[in-house]
Amino acid sequence: MKCLLLLLPLLAFVVGCHSNSFREFYEPTEDAFVSSYKRLPEKRVKLQPVTSENEIISVMEKGYMPVGTSTFVGPRKPWFLAVDVAEEQGADLVLLDVQYEKTERYTSIIFLPSTQTSYTHGHYTGPRPFQQGNFSATTTSTSINAIPYEASVDIFSQSAMFLRRLDLSTFYGVIPYLPPRLPGEDLDEPVDVTVLAVVRGSKAEKAGIKRGNLIAEINGTPIRLRSDAEAFLENPHTITSVSVKEAAK
Repeated sequence: MKCLLLLLPLLAFVVGCHSNSFREFYEPTEDAFVSSYKRLPEKRVKLQPVTSENEIISVMEKGYMPVGTSTFVGPRKPWFLAVDVAEEQGADLVLLDVQYEKTERYTSIIFLPSTQTSYTHGHYTGPRPFQQGNFSATTTSTSINAIPYEASVDIFSQSAMFLRRLDLSTFYGVIPYLPPRLPGEDLDEPVDVTVLAVVRGSKAEKAGIKRGNLIAEINGTPIRLRSDAEAFLENPHTITSVSVKEAAK
């Protein structure tokens, strides 16, 4: 029993570490690509560690598009928890980025019961001959002892991107990047729209379009304002041609 009581804090810690933070902090991605194209079948969820944005873009160029993300800081979570969330959200691939942050040390107290038992025995003799014999008694007392102990846990910054593999064979092949809209920015203000990724084997790749190019036109429409690009980002399947230009020096 005493060993079991010693293990209780450890068991509580392990259970806490295995609560699914990937699910708790999951945020869906509103991506028009995911809703515009058919999903390709995958046998099982794949996991891939990443450390840079280029690795993520390379995965997108293979036809994987984000459906959600999860970011949190805490004790390191096992990879199978991310797989559980991927299966729930219909994702085929999980990109994991885990970075060590710090080690936290703490002192806790375990309360353990302590039992003491005393035995008493002897011989008694009464005033009459028949009033004699042996006797014994047992006394048990229980107390609670507080035992301090020190422990440490490593803390990590953990990010997961959940992606779904899509059939982009009918897509021209350019995934545009529109910078986030700044507070107070008008839709009619000029903005640079760049090529975030080029799907492998696509018409865009064969035309020589490369990641990072500035987009001049989409479907013959000049792209100068934020409003010019947003229409195509909302309906990516309508993109049939893209022309690029050199960045201004």
